[in-house]
Amino acid sequence: DFSAIVVSMPAFRLTARIGFSLIPAMSAQQQPLADAEYFELKVRPVLVENCYQCHGPAAKTVFGNLRIGNREAVLKGGDSGPAVVPGQPDDSLLIRAIRHDGPVKMPPSGKLKAADLDALTEWVKRGAVWSAAETVTRPTPAVTKSVEERRKDHWAWQAIRKSSPPPVKNDGWVQGAVDRFILAKLEQSKLAPAPDADPYTLIRRVYFTILGLPPKPDEVEAFTKDPSGPALEAVVDRLIRSPRFGEKWGRQWLDSTYFADTIDVGRRIPAPHAWRYRDYVIDAFNQDKPFNQFIVEQVAGDLLPHETPEQRRRQLIATGLLSLGPWALVNADKDQLKMDVVDLQIDLIGKSFLGLTLACSRCHDHKFDPIPQKNYYAVAGILASTQTLKGIMTDVFSDLNRARLPETAAEAAAHERETAKYQAQLADMKSREDSLDRQKKELDSKLAEAKEAKADEQPLTKERGEVESRLGQLRGRIKLLEYMKPALPLAFAVEDAETPSNCHINIRGNAHMLGDEAQRGFVEIATLGKPPAISRGSGRLELAQWLASATNPLTPRVFVNRVWHGVFGAGIVRSLDNFGLRGETPSHPELLDYLSARFVDEGWSTKKLVRELVLSRTFRMASGPNQVAQEADPENRLLWRMNRQRLAGEEIRDAMLAISGQLEEGGGGPSLGLEIPGNLKAFEPTFIDEKLRLSDHVKNRRTVYLPVLRKSQLDSLDMLNLFGFPDANQINSQRSNTNVPTQALYLMNSPFYLEQSRALARLTELGEGLYDRSRVADLIWRVYNRRATEDEIHAGLDFVYELERALRRQPKPPANSLEEAWMRYCQTLFASSEFLFKS
Repeated sequence: DFSAIVVSMPAFRLTARIGFSLIPAMSAQQQPLADAEYFELKVRPVLVENCYQCHGPAAKTVFGNLRIGNREAVLKGGDSGPAVVPGQPDDSLLIRAIRHDGPVKMPPSGKLKAADLDALTEWVKRGAVWSAAETVTRPTPAVTKSVEERRKDHWAWQAIRKSSPPPVKNDGWVQGAVDRFILAKLEQSKLAPAPDADPYTLIRRVYFTILGLPPKPDEVEAFTKDPSGPALEAVVDRLIRSPRFGEKWGRQWLDSTYFADTIDVGRRIPAPHAWRYRDYVIDAFNQDKPFNQFIVEQVAGDLLPHETPEQRRRQLIATGLLSLGPWALVNADKDQLKMDVVDLQIDLIGKSFLGLTLACSRCHDHKFDPIPQKNYYAVAGILASTQTLKGIMTDVFSDLNRARLPETAAEAAAHERETAKYQAQLADMKSREDSLDRQKKELDSKLAEAKEAKADEQPLTKERGEVESRLGQLRGRIKLLEYMKPALPLAFAVEDAETPSNCHINIRGNAHMLGDEAQRGFVEIATLGKPPAISRGSGRLELAQWLASATNPLTPRVFVNRVWHGVFGAGIVRSLDNFGLRGETPSHPELLDYLSARFVDEGWSTKKLVRELVLSRTFRMASGPNQVAQEADPENRLLWRMNRQRLAGEEIRDAMLAISGQLEEGGGGPSLGLEIPGNLKAFEPTFIDEKLRLSDHVKNRRTVYLPVLRKSQLDSLDMLNLFGFPDANQINSQRSNTNVPTQALYLMNSPFYLEQSRALARLTELGEGLYDRSRVADLIWRVYNRRATEDEIHAGLDFVYELERALRRQPKPPANSLEEAWMRYCQTLFASSEFLFKS
């Protein structure tokens, strides 16, 4: 037990010298809206639909004296006591009742759908936060003001304003327009910007920001010899051209989608073609595809003209944005399932492109923003006229729509080889099935004869049972093999329904309780000028054009803000997915509009925007403390220093692989393997949950190319579960920084950490001519991207030598105690705050 040895060692004082921190201190970005929005989107509709008739605020007869109209009433409960214990679903009477776990079973008509039960359980787990809609003074309802009048109430509804960078006193500090906006605010607050970061810190920051990877030792060496402005520009330009750029920034976009390599909300059913959308996204960022074109292709790529088969492929694959989602595929009520899918698609479009919680208008006018219910169903009509689900996978499982892609010669040849192999395997299984079936029939005949002769049937019965069991297992494997058969080039994509039509308002979100018809259209408050007219089809192309319009007041702002967040660690608007009235106000509104206008004028180029931000003097600032500034602006909203940021889970993993020499560059293509079990009783998509595995050929690739599962990642990727990787069932543009004890345990005991630490130790073995002092210095250079100090070298040597002696004293010492100690020293470096953070 490494932890038991280490904590008892005097050499563990090393931790103070190298900044070792098993649980790194984190300045978590707060997300105050998440729980309230979750209640509005996921919980309130379930309560209204299933509980309000008997327990709602307007119920004439209240059963059990329990009202469910606000948080206080739920906490107070009824005759049986509090209905909810915040944070403890297993102890909450409400949850036990809807689980039918006890004498009280609610609702009386039968159990809730699994998705609704999960939503209520998650709500209680989060603390049973109730939307403040009942207690917060809301703006005057939209009916009393025109759209133009409402637009004046909030900055985000208004047109993007072009402005000139403001004058500043300290003109010598400024490198570009961004710096003028930042410095002007600081000077108004009588604050000064932090000094520049040292070259070692800066080059590491640049690499992680642009590529999500650390620099190599020779790259650090070259920059520290010449850290001038032109040299920095040359580095930035080279990195932006790297294919690793798309891997870093493509992953950031995928956080804003429902992308995963599995389908269904709670099951791990393989989505064998999902990887095509991931690769499309990475390629789009590498090619610097204009963001407005990126939008149109993802929302309506199947409706666009094309000149080549390759262009057609990309456009079809792009619509995976709308196709891949947490759809509850097990739902016999297909009308309700269809509208539930539409609701999630509206939530996706609203948050990812517009920064609006549009889905809050499903059951009623938006509680805060001027988005009437009719606007929701105007957009819903477009998406309801779009084919997302098509056919049945098996039994009650719905299936996703698949589009046939133009096939290349290489794909045709590969498909022919795979099909031949598959047919041979299937034929062998069918032959075995026939043989077992004949055995079973023969045994049935013998049993009948034995019964007639009144002979002992037990041996025959036992043999027949074994044959029947083997036959059932084999038939299950055959069904699974048929499900996973090699397919022609396909993509999960959407297409227009045969008969597009308007949507009726669903009363309380119920697809069978229809109200007035809503004309297909767009969100009025986000529409400046005349919107595109829906002339034919579903209206998705017009929706895409409206989203990607240069006059849309939200789309450019929202994306520019996301890029700013990716560079500086906090958005100008910190609520990345909510620019509405309940979102945060921008810290630098003029700067946000300046960058948004420039973004549109310069061709919606992500690379140009990233380049401008990274080359700013603001980006070069150190992240160290300043007591005066800290007291004046503790959250660093004015950016008087650079934000210190914890690396994302995939950045930690990728960096360890890169530093230890194990990272395999390149990627793309399928990444999910499937073990066909020998004891399979019958094929059901649910069983696959436990049989998914990581394909061997992608084990050491960048994390973006590894499979993403819904709810929780593969056990082999448990680092992602611990270090804030997003839930693919939610829109997660803003990662949550957690600080939990399991992270410390992982850093000390994870097989992956040990494997990479051992690889790094071997990379710097004495056989390469490194003596112990040099070896410590080399390891610090590789992991921290800077020179080691004398104190660190002495501390490192103390650590290795004392640990080596402690290991030799164990009852069963390792074969090579010294190399084991070096491995543990590498592990200590990997677990330190200096490695886990970019300063």
